[in-house]
This record gives sequence, structure tokens and C-alpha cells, in this order.
Amino acid sequence: MTGRRGGTKRGYFSYNLAADIFGLDFPQYDVPPTVDAGLLRETARLLRKHGFIAGKEVRLDDFVDNSLVREAMGRIASTDL
Repeated sequence: MTGRRGGTKRGYFSYNLAADIFGLDFPQYDVPPTVDAGLLRETARLLRKHGFIAGKEVRLDDFVDNSLVREAMGRIASTDL
């Protein structure tokens, strides 16, 4: 990573961090910290286009399961902090 920046969002207790990779600003995580399969597909497409990876496209949706994160966020939201 060539650079980092971060900050907190009002009402959240976590720290959001973004990374500057080859001039692209990629969030390392967000609230809630779920995986966006669409963003993964686009990143893989760009990496394939520019020769960083080879091979055919993989159906990433089959490997992304955000249910645990959503369940945990629901439990946190229902408790008094």
C-alpha cells in the first residue's frame, strides 16, 4: 500500500481505513464489514484486463456469505452499549 487514510463515522465505534493502491482508493473495511461480490468481480476484471491475473471468471457469489456479519450487527444493534 502506498498510502492510508482513515476516520470514524458518527455513531460508529469502528475505524474505517482506506488504502491507495496504484492510485485507486480501496476501502479496507466499512460498517457493516460485509464483502461486496460486485466489487470483487470488478476488481478481478480489472486485474485480468491488465494482466495481473489469468484465467476465466469465477462466480464469486458462491463464496461470499455475509450472514454471520449481518447476524452480529443485528445483535449489536439490539443491545444497549
